[in-house]
Amino acid sequence: MRMHECASSLIARYGYDTQANALDIEFKSGGRWRYFDVPMDTFVGFLRAGSKGKYFLSSIKGKFKEGKC
Repeated sequence: MRMHECASSLIARYGYDTQANALDIEFKSGGRWRYFDVPMDTFVGFLRAGSKGKYFLSSIKGKFKEGKC
């Protein structure tokens, strides 16, 4: 999965696997987590968000199964 740099105080990089609907997020504090079964429209919302960190906290964290990469 290709990772993209992110201008965020919380998120360093992110990547999305369209085949698996998996979103990987690497945090500035360290650690990379995978969020499973994230719909494309949720990912598009993440991309369009003015604050990716706020969008992550309100729309992704705790809403999808996750695992440390």
